[in-house]
Amino acid sequence: MSNSSSQTVIHLNTTTTYVYRSTFPPLMFFGLIGHIINIIIFTRQNLISNSCCNYCLASSCVSIIQILFGQLFRMLKSGYGILISVLWWCRIRMFFLYSTSLASITLITLASADRYVSSCSQVKYRQWANIKVARRLIPIVLIISALYHSHMLALFVIHEDGDNECWAPKHSAYRLGYDISFLILHGLIFPVLLGIFGFLTIYNIRQRQWFDQQNGPSNLRRHRVRDFQRMILVQTACTIIFTLPYAIHRLHRTVTLSHQKSSEKLAWERLTMSIVRVLWFFHDSGAFYIYSLSSVKFRHELLKFLDGHLHRKLHRTPAMIIPLELSDENDKNRKL
Repeated sequence: MSNSSSQTVIHLNTTTTYVYRSTFPPLMFFGLIGHIINIIIFTRQNLISNSCCNYCLASSCVSIIQILFGQLFRMLKSGYGILISVLWWCRIRMFFLYSTSLASITLITLASADRYVSSCSQVKYRQWANIKVARRLIPIVLIISALYHSHMLALFVIHEDGDNECWAPKHSAYRLGYDISFLILHGLIFPVLLGIFGFLTIYNIRQRQWFDQQNGPSNLRRHRVRDFQRMILVQTACTIIFTLPYAIHRLHRTVTLSHQKSSEKLAWERLTMSIVRVLWFFHDSGAFYIYSLSSVKFRHELLKFLDGHLHRKLHRTPAMIIPLELSDENDKNRKL
C-alpha cells in the first residue's frame, strides 16, 4: 500500500471516529430528553385515556432502551475503542437493540392506524380506537418483536477482524436472509403503512367537509386537513430517509463480503456505515421531534403543560422570598 493510500485510510478512520464522538452525545441527550417529555405529556390525565397516546407512550419507553443499549455502547466501541468482546453480551445487546427498534416503529404504525379508524364514520371501525384494544396490542407487539429477534441470542457471533463486529456469521444464508428481511420490513413495509394510514385519515376528514358546506366553508376544517397532510408527509419521508440507507448499506456489505476489497475501500465502507447508522439511530432518538411536535394537538398540550408548570413556579417564588425578607427584619430587630 502506497504512502498516499495509507494516509487516506488513516484520515478516513479518523473521520469515522470523529463522527461517532461528535454526533452520538447530542443524539443521545436530545433523544432521552424528547422521550422523557413524551412520557410526561402522555401520562397526563387527559391523554392517558387516549388509545393513540398509549401507543406513542409505549414507543417512547422502548426507544429509551434502544438508546441505552444501542447508541451508548456503539459510541464507546467505535468512538473511543472501548470493546466488550464477550459473546453473551454481544448477543444480548443486539437482541435488545433490534427488538426495541422493531417494537418502536410498529407502535408508531399502530398509532397511525388508530388515527385512521378514529376518523372513520362507521362505528364498527371506530370501536378499534379504544384504550382497551391499545393496552392489549402493546404487550403483543413487545412479545412478537422479542420472538422475531430471539435467534440473535443463539446465532450471532463476534467477528475477529478489525471491527470486531457482532453480527450473523459471514457467508451464510442466515445473514443474507436477515438483512433482506430487515430491508423489506423497515425500509419498505413500515413507511408504506404509515403513508397509507395517514392519507386514508386525510380522506376521511375530507369526506366530512360536505357537512360544513351546508353552513358555509369551514376554514378550521381546511386548516386541519392541511396540517395533517404536512404531518403525514413529514413522518413518512423521515421514516424512509432515516431507515432505508442503513438497510441498503447493511445488505450491500453482506452481498459483497466475498469481494476482494482494498484497505481504502474498507475505510470508506466504515465511514459511510457510520453516517447511515447515525441516520437510523436518529429515527428513534428523534421520534419526539418527528412524530410528536409535528402534531398541532400535541404542541398545544406541551405548551399547556409548560405554561402550567411555569405558572406554579412563579406562584411559589414569592412564598419563598417573603420568609427571607421577614427573617432579615427579625435579624435587624434583634441587633437593635
